[in-house]
Amino acid sequence: MKIRSLESSSGRRLEKDISISEQLDKVTKELNLLKKIFFSRKMVIAENIVQFIKQNTDTFSITKLTELFGISRSFYYRHQNKETFKFSYLEQRIQKLTKENHFLYGYRKIHALISNAFFVGINKGARIMRK
Repeated sequence: MKIRSLESSSGRRLEKDISISEQLDKVTKELNLLKKIFFSRKMVIAENIVQFIKQNTDTFSITKLTELFGISRSFYYRHQNKETFKFSYLEQRIQKLTKENHFLYGYRKIHALISNAFFVGINKGARIMRK
């Protein structure tokens, strides 16, 4: 049994015959993709979604994958070339101090501790701690 579909080399859809076995293969690939998405234990954030789409563009189209995640294609292209977020040395030092003190100290005490080594304003220290 064959089903008529539309597709061409330019991306436009024209009439073409697709067999049931080809459709079954396509559906099983989609099912395996969904299993990867829902059974992976990563948090679903923009970086992970974009990375996942990059890895699977050889199997599915970007449009299909973005529809699967419920995001627009422009979202994918906007986040495609963004660099991953990295903490500066000052931010790492503040995080280390707060962890060493079991998150008991507030921004004033952390500012007092960090101002011995760095020249940093109290508001910047508080802003970093909010991250």
